[in-house]
Amino acid sequence: MGDTAPRLHRFAHEAMTVTFEAVIAHDDATQAAQAAGAAFRELDRLEGLMSRFDACSDIAQVNRLSQGECVGVDISVFECLAIAAQVWADTLGAFDVTVGAAMKYKEVDNVPPAGPEDESPAEALDRVGMNRLIMDRDGFLVGVRDNSPGRVSVDLGAIGKGFALDKMVEVFDNWDIDNVLVHGGTSTVRVIGSPGADGWAVAVGGPWAEAAGVEKVVLQAGAVSGSGTQARGEHIVDPRTGRPPDGPLAAWVICHSGATADALSTAMMVMSEDEAKSCCQTHNDIAALLVLPDANAPGGERILRLGPDRSDYFEIF
Repeated sequence: MGDTAPRLHRFAHEAMTVTFEAVIAHDDATQAAQAAGAAFRELDRLEGLMSRFDACSDIAQVNRLSQGECVGVDISVFECLAIAAQVWADTLGAFDVTVGAAMKYKEVDNVPPAGPEDESPAEALDRVGMNRLIMDRDGFLVGVRDNSPGRVSVDLGAIGKGFALDKMVEVFDNWDIDNVLVHGGTSTVRVIGSPGADGWAVAVGGPWAEAAGVEKVVLQAGAVSGSGTQARGEHIVDPRTGRPPDGPLAAWVICHSGATADALSTAMMVMSEDEAKSCCQTHNDIAALLVLPDANAPGGERILRLGPDRSDYFEIF
């Protein structure tokens, strides 16, 4: 009996416009179901706090702030914004949750961010930048600097799902569930433990995965997240220029947390090859796989694997 793998239990829940799923390896079906219910309740709580479409959410309140104003936010929202600020710094602005102002000119979701109707693209871009926010950890306050040219437009869409997965994992840990895979719409996956000896086999699908020659990755801890021009690429804008990216066709990132993997896979879509290499060289807990356009390569694509001594993460099966 000791060598028998635990049973797998699957639970699904709709949130953040996608289907979240929890796959739990545990012998007690009742405990697995109760833990999944608790994790999905936390997911719903986070969506209520972080959705920019909910006028009562913490993020909507931040987006209504004028220069010099601040508002108290839930500790989870503050934590997510703090991670976003760190990734913004690590990527030299390639990832920026205040990019919502520039997204106005892509007509994404038909919800224009706050700003004058006659605002030009250049003026909107002036409102982009995590440095326009003030974050007070002592009081969990978020504010807009006095010298900001206008309201910010925070959108956690490129980090919120990964952050929610991390928080769900914390719930499972509190329930003594130590073997679980959770994903948000399949684009970001977070795991702990392993249902067997090798780890969780995570499928990496889509035409770009086929071009890269990768069918799946195997994880025992951490997260993997992917972005691509045929998936989320149409919603990606380079925060530094306000223009669509001229970078990889697809990017996958593996690292310690869902939030960071989610954010970095988006950042990699707008970063140059040198910027992506530098990011992975500076942070040895990050591995990345990029599909780059290359007219001189077979099929017009070139594969770039990044991350010191982490190439084994992306195995070809």
